[in-house]
Amino acid sequence: MPNKEASFSRRSLLRNPTIGILILSNGITMLGFGQILPIIPILLYDKLNASEIEIGLTISIFAVTRVLSQGPIGSLSDRYGRKAFIVIPLFAYGLVSIFYIFATQTWHVLAIRAFQGFFSGALWPVSDAMVMDVCEPKHRGKVISTIQIAYNTGWFTGPFVGGVISNMYGLNATFGFSAGLSFIAFVFALFFLKETVQKRERFEGVNAIYSMNFVQHFKKASMTFKKFPALKNLAVSALILYTAASLMQGYTPIFITNVLNGDELDTGLILGLTGIFSLVVQFFFGEVGDKYGKWKVLLLGVFISVLTSPLLLFVDNIMDAYIIIPLVLGANAMATPMFTALVGDALPLEARGAGYGAYGVVRDISMIIGSPLGGLVLELSRRLLYLELLPSLKILFVFRSLMLILTLTVVIHYIKSFKEVDSVIWLRSKVPLADTH
Repeated sequence: MPNKEASFSRRSLLRNPTIGILILSNGITMLGFGQILPIIPILLYDKLNASEIEIGLTISIFAVTRVLSQGPIGSLSDRYGRKAFIVIPLFAYGLVSIFYIFATQTWHVLAIRAFQGFFSGALWPVSDAMVMDVCEPKHRGKVISTIQIAYNTGWFTGPFVGGVISNMYGLNATFGFSAGLSFIAFVFALFFLKETVQKRERFEGVNAIYSMNFVQHFKKASMTFKKFPALKNLAVSALILYTAASLMQGYTPIFITNVLNGDELDTGLILGLTGIFSLVVQFFFGEVGDKYGKWKVLLLGVFISVLTSPLLLFVDNIMDAYIIIPLVLGANAMATPMFTALVGDALPLEARGAGYGAYGVVRDISMIIGSPLGGLVLELSRRLLYLELLPSLKILFVFRSLMLILTLTVVIHYIKSFKEVDSVIWLRSKVPLADTH
């Protein structure tokens, strides 16, 4: 990264060989995965006749295997280097998309999601650690927000592309196109991504994989939290925020198609607009975080999420959905990059892979409990209160708002520790960040 403030810009990130290749390869992967994620609930609900609980469990199994893998693999990346733990998952993402084509029962999708979650637990925490390896503390807010903009461009463009392909050629064509994109990303990373961990052990092959003692790594994660209290506070806050967000992960497409009488294309367009709004928010507030404090932007972002969430109760037609859903779901985009950047501030280089893995384990428990919890709210409201789908979903919207209020309360409680590790505060006081390199 350039040393002079005047030479740093968002465009300069693309000239960094590590960040540029990660943006390209992971962004392509997110474009492919973004195409299929909204149609998985539709596949389950309309084609495989899955219940709301089954949809929630299918979504959450992704997080179960992700939680199990990212701590151990994050630690392995500190020992053996980061590149292998990025390249292999990119290839696995391509296989996953192909497997969906052959799914004919709910448990097939459950198994595929579990497979995908395991490799996701390697790809994203290790990618974050690799970015922090080459990123100066004073630019972390802008760098992380820019990278998430790139990833989310693919993530939120994907549903639109997937909706068009699905409408024209069917669900299987969407899965096939997603697989092709992941394999392209794999090739880019394999040949062009450079290793960032210089002092690393020789990879021991299968023996290294056998060394992934999950109990040991969870104990190591617990020790990491004890050593870095701000990391634990960030993880707990992120857990509640992401749980609130994941409550609707499997049910927004169903809301659009089965309640508002939209189709796959409407789903793609609405989620695409959500992405555009999120990109604008991240582009602006990443730089604001570096200038005025990441902890301030984090607090403001959660507060705005609390204010906008109740607007979901007023969506009763497809035109309202085009406006309100992107606004509500995109509001989280202000806070989420600040979590990732502050984790980097809270960790030294030698513990960064393990630290991001430990943080990811706690954060991603949200996906284990969020979607099934949302499905449980829907099932209970329909079975016990005999409500139709729309009133049941409105109860879920209220529950989401309450979860966000809880998030705001917890963030306020921990805000002092976030302020203490924020590199913006340290750099303003001209105190060197001795523990970050």
